[in-house]
Amino acid sequence: MMWSFLRRNWPWLLPLGAICLVAAVPSMRSRILWQMGLTPCSHPPGVSVDGYVSGTLTAWVDLDSDGFVDQEEEPLPGVHYYPSLRPMSVTGADGSAGFYRFKPGCACNCWRDTTIFVDTPPGYSPTTPTEHLLESDDDTPVFGFIPIPGWSPTPTTTPRLRVPHTTDLP
Repeated sequence: MMWSFLRRNWPWLLPLGAICLVAAVPSMRSRILWQMGLTPCSHPPGVSVDGYVSGTLTAWVDLDSDGFVDQEEEPLPGVHYYPSLRPMSVTGADGSAGFYRFKPGCACNCWRDTTIFVDTPPGYSPTTPTEHLLESDDDTPVFGFIPIPGWSPTPTTTPRLRVPHTTDLP
Protein backbone atom coordinates (compact mmCIF):
# COMPACT_ATOMS: atom_id res chain seq x y z
CA MET A 1 0.00 0.00 0.00
CA MET A 2 2.76 2.42 0.96
CA TRP A 3 4.83 1.68 -2.20
CA SER A 4 1.94 2.33 -4.54
CA PHE A 5 1.22 5.62 -2.77
CA LEU A 6 4.87 6.65 -3.14
CA ARG A 7 4.99 5.55 -6.78
CA ARG A 8 1.89 7.56 -7.61
CA ASN A 9 2.64 10.75 -5.69
CA TRP A 10 6.43 11.01 -5.65
CA PRO A 11 7.93 8.95 -8.52
CA TRP A 12 11.24 10.81 -8.26
CA LEU A 13 11.70 9.35 -4.75
CA LEU A 14 12.10 5.76 -6.01
CA PRO A 15 15.46 6.26 -7.76
CA LEU A 16 16.70 7.98 -4.62
CA GLY A 17 15.56 5.00 -2.54
CA ALA A 18 17.34 2.60 -4.90
CA ILE A 19 20.55 4.61 -4.57
CA CYS A 20 20.25 4.55 -0.77
CA LEU A 21 19.65 0.78 -0.85
CA VAL A 22 22.71 0.19 -3.05
CA ALA A 23 24.82 2.36 -0.76
CA ALA A 24 23.62 0.46 2.32
CA VAL A 25 24.08 -3.10 1.00
CA PRO A 26 27.77 -3.77 0.21
CA SER A 27 27.19 -7.01 -1.75
CA MET A 28 24.70 -5.24 -4.01
CA ARG A 29 27.07 -2.31 -4.42
CA SER A 30 30.01 -4.52 -5.44
CA ARG A 31 27.83 -6.53 -7.85
CA ILE A 32 26.62 -3.35 -9.57
CA LEU A 33 30.15 -1.93 -9.73
CA TRP A 34 31.40 -5.23 -11.21
CA GLN A 35 28.65 -5.19 -13.83
CA MET A 36 29.68 -1.65 -14.74
CA GLY A 37 33.27 -2.85 -15.20
CA LEU A 38 34.48 -1.13 -12.04
CA THR A 39 36.17 -3.24 -9.38
CA PRO A 40 37.75 -2.10 -6.12
CA CYS A 41 41.10 -2.07 -7.98
CA SER A 42 39.93 -0.02 -10.93
CA HIS A 43 39.13 3.61 -11.24
CA PRO A 44 36.36 5.37 -13.15
CA PRO A 45 37.09 6.33 -16.76
CA GLY A 46 38.85 9.66 -17.11
CA VAL A 47 40.27 9.55 -13.57
CA SER A 48 44.01 9.11 -13.13
CA VAL A 49 45.08 7.11 -10.09
CA ASP A 50 48.67 6.67 -8.97
CA GLY A 51 49.97 4.38 -6.26
CA TYR A 52 53.16 3.16 -4.70
CA VAL A 53 54.81 0.16 -3.13
CA SER A 54 56.95 0.45 -0.03
CA GLY A 55 58.49 -1.88 2.48
CA THR A 56 61.59 -2.99 4.33
CA LEU A 57 64.26 -5.51 3.40
CA THR A 58 66.99 -7.10 5.51
CA ALA A 59 70.45 -8.45 4.65
CA TRP A 60 72.39 -10.57 7.12
CA VAL A 61 75.40 -12.85 7.49
CA ASP A 62 73.93 -16.34 7.21
CA LEU A 63 76.65 -18.27 9.07
CA ASP A 64 74.93 -21.68 8.83
CA SER A 65 73.77 -21.16 5.20
CA ASP A 66 70.21 -22.23 6.01
CA GLY A 67 68.51 -19.18 4.48
CA PHE A 68 66.84 -18.24 7.78
CA VAL A 69 67.79 -15.41 10.13
CA ASP A 70 69.02 -16.94 13.40
CA GLN A 71 69.42 -15.01 16.64
CA GLU A 72 73.23 -15.20 16.67
CA GLU A 73 73.62 -14.03 13.04
CA GLU A 74 74.64 -10.43 12.44
CA PRO A 75 73.11 -7.87 10.06
CA LEU A 76 75.07 -7.04 6.92
CA PRO A 77 75.36 -3.31 6.20
CA GLY A 78 76.36 -1.83 2.86
CA VAL A 79 74.45 -4.24 0.61
CA HIS A 80 73.31 -2.56 -2.62
CA TYR A 81 69.69 -3.18 -3.56
CA TYR A 82 67.37 -2.09 -6.35
CA PRO A 83 63.56 -2.01 -6.15
CA SER A 84 62.85 -3.13 -9.75
CA LEU A 85 64.53 -0.69 -12.12
CA ARG A 86 64.87 2.18 -9.67
CA PRO A 87 68.12 3.73 -8.46
CA MET A 88 70.36 1.70 -6.20
CA SER A 89 70.29 2.13 -2.42
CA VAL A 90 72.31 0.60 0.42
CA THR A 91 71.37 -1.22 3.62
CA GLY A 92 72.18 0.59 6.85
CA ALA A 93 74.22 -0.45 9.90
CA ASP A 94 71.37 -2.70 11.07
CA GLY A 95 71.30 -4.52 7.71
CA SER A 96 67.87 -3.19 6.84
CA ALA A 97 66.64 -0.61 4.41
CA GLY A 98 63.34 0.82 3.33
CA PHE A 99 62.28 0.92 -0.29
CA TYR A 100 59.68 2.97 -2.09
CA ARG A 101 58.52 2.80 -5.68
CA PHE A 102 56.01 5.16 -7.26
CA LYS A 103 53.68 3.33 -9.66
CA PRO A 104 51.67 5.58 -11.98
CA GLY A 105 48.24 4.27 -12.89
CA CYS A 106 48.14 1.75 -10.04
CA ALA A 107 44.86 1.80 -8.10
CA CYS A 108 45.65 -1.00 -5.62
CA ASN A 109 47.87 -4.05 -5.15
CA CYS A 110 50.77 -1.97 -6.41
CA TRP A 111 53.25 -4.50 -5.02
CA ARG A 112 52.47 -6.85 -7.91
CA ASP A 113 55.23 -7.14 -10.50
CA THR A 114 57.75 -5.47 -8.17
CA THR A 115 61.04 -7.29 -7.73
CA ILE A 116 63.77 -6.39 -5.26
CA PHE A 117 67.30 -7.14 -6.50
CA VAL A 118 70.48 -7.16 -4.39
CA ASP A 119 74.13 -7.24 -5.38
CA THR A 120 76.29 -9.86 -3.69
CA PRO A 121 78.82 -7.95 -1.58
CA PRO A 122 82.51 -8.63 -2.26
CA GLY A 123 83.80 -11.52 -0.16
CA TYR A 124 80.38 -13.10 0.30
CA SER A 125 78.33 -15.77 -1.38
CA PRO A 126 74.48 -15.63 -1.36
CA THR A 127 72.53 -18.22 0.67
CA THR A 128 69.16 -16.95 -0.59
CA PRO A 129 68.10 -15.82 -4.07
CA THR A 130 69.38 -12.32 -4.88
CA GLU A 131 66.04 -11.26 -6.31
CA HIS A 132 62.67 -11.33 -4.60
CA LEU A 133 59.28 -10.86 -6.28
CA LEU A 134 56.97 -9.23 -3.74
CA GLU A 135 54.03 -11.45 -2.79
CA SER A 136 51.92 -8.99 -0.78
CA ASP A 137 51.84 -5.42 0.41
CA ASP A 138 53.50 -6.37 3.71
CA ASP A 139 56.15 -8.71 2.28
CA THR A 140 59.57 -8.23 3.93
CA PRO A 141 62.34 -9.67 1.75
CA VAL A 142 65.42 -11.09 3.47
CA PHE A 143 68.77 -11.74 1.80
CA GLY A 144 71.41 -13.98 3.37
CA PHE A 145 75.13 -14.04 2.59
CA ILE A 146 77.95 -16.21 3.90
CA PRO A 147 81.59 -15.07 3.97
CA ILE A 148 83.86 -16.78 1.44
CA PRO A 149 86.63 -18.52 3.42
CA GLY A 150 90.09 -17.07 2.80
CA TRP A 151 88.80 -14.19 0.70
CA SER A 152 90.65 -10.94 0.93
CA PRO A 153 90.10 -7.86 -1.18
CA THR A 154 92.57 -7.38 -3.98
CA PRO A 155 94.45 -4.14 -3.59
CA THR A 156 93.61 -1.65 -6.25
CA THR A 157 96.32 0.51 -7.70
CA THR A 158 95.56 4.00 -8.78
CA PRO A 159 96.95 4.74 -12.23
CA ARG A 160 99.64 7.35 -12.06
CA LEU A 161 99.42 10.34 -14.31
CA ARG A 162 102.53 10.87 -16.41
CA VAL A 163 103.73 14.44 -16.17
CA PRO A 164 105.92 15.47 -19.08
CA HIS A 165 109.41 16.58 -18.21
CA THR A 166 110.95 19.66 -19.73
CA THR A 167 113.08 17.42 -21.92
CA ASP A 168 109.92 15.88 -23.41
CA LEU A 169 108.66 19.26 -24.60
CA PRO A 170 109.47 20.34 -28.18
